[in-house]
Amino acid sequence: MAHAVDPIKIGVDGPFTGGSSSMGVSMRDGVRLATAEINKSGGVLGRQIVLAERDDEAKNERGVQIAQELINKEKVVAVVGYINTGVALASQRFFQEAKIPVFNNVATGTVVTKQFDDQPDNYVFRNAA
Repeated sequence: MAHAVDPIKIGVDGPFTGGSSSMGVSMRDGVRLATAEINKSGGVLGRQIVLAERDDEAKNERGVQIAQELINKEKVVAVVGYINTGVALASQRFFQEAKIPVFNNVATGTVVTKQFDDQPDNYVFRNAA
C-alpha cells in the first residue's frame, strides 16, 4: 500500500547506446527535465517522481528483459519510452498483462496501438511528435 510520502516510480526504456541512441538519449533527457520540474514544484499530489532508466540497445530481446525487470523488480506504475517499433511490440505485452500504462514516444508503427485491440482495456499509448 502506497503512502503519501512514497515516490511514484516510472520506467524509462529506450536505446541510450547504439544506432538509435540519439533519439533515445534525447527522449530520456526530456523525461529527466520534466521530472525535475515536476518534483521541484512539489511532485504529483505531494509525491516525488523517481525514474528507473534502462537501455534497451534497440534490441527486442533486451526490451523484453527490461519490461520484466521494471514490472517485477522495480514495481513501476507507468513506462515512458520505446523508440523502436520492434522493441515496443516485443515488450509492451508484459505491461499490458500487468495493466501498467506504456507511453511510446517515438515508435510510430501503427500496429503499436492496435496490438491489443481484441482486449477490453488497452494500456498502450503512442505520442508521435
